[in-house]
Amino acid sequence: MSAKKAQLHPDLQGYVEPDGYTINHPLVRAILLPEWNHITNRVYLGKRRQIDQAVKQQAWTTYVALHERPYRVEALLELMNEFGVAGEHLWPVVGWLWSDTEGVTGWRAIWSEDPEYRHLVMDEKERQAFDQLPPELTIWRGVNRQNAVLSFSWTLDREKAVWFAHRFADDNDPLLLAEGRVSKAHVLAYFAGRKEAEIVVFPEDVRDITVIKLARR
Repeated sequence: MSAKKAQLHPDLQGYVEPDGYTINHPLVRAILLPEWNHITNRVYLGKRRQIDQAVKQQAWTTYVALHERPYRVEALLELMNEFGVAGEHLWPVVGWLWSDTEGVTGWRAIWSEDPEYRHLVMDEKERQAFDQLPPELTIWRGVNRQNAVLSFSWTLDREKAVWFAHRFADDNDPLLLAEGRVSKAHVLAYFAGRKEAEIVVFPEDVRDITVIKLARR
């Protein structure tokens, strides 16, 4: 069969968006053009082979990374629920994925898993920095909607929270800065990457929250 006459792989056909122009599969997100089907099929089959190899080698970060970004949290949950990945094998993958992902549901189940090894979500320097934190922490969060205040992700750096409030704000969006308190014993992780001084915590463990509206710069 010529490239121009290649049919889209059966595994992908159910993932064509209603607009008929795009494919949104966990392993392939692409524009749907009949003359490109042979390329799309090749990419998909190549990823399937890589997925199988990652499972054989127990290369779990690679397994997750082979999935398209919107599906990576789902892939991690799959590792936990179908492959039984846990403990020291799970948490380094969680740390990588957390830094790679924004705004995806499913994190409560992940952060609730196996707290005995949860410290491995951080690297050695982050664990050392975490150990030096005081028992009670003041944390900050910058948002553009009141209902976005309660979240897993906060920061120890007020100026970084201010930056986040401005980051994606449209002209008519409010610039909100939330301040809260949390016990170090309730902190799930501390991440120093990207210079964000990020504190991960279950939203219900943040107390004494106040929100102010920032002036535009």
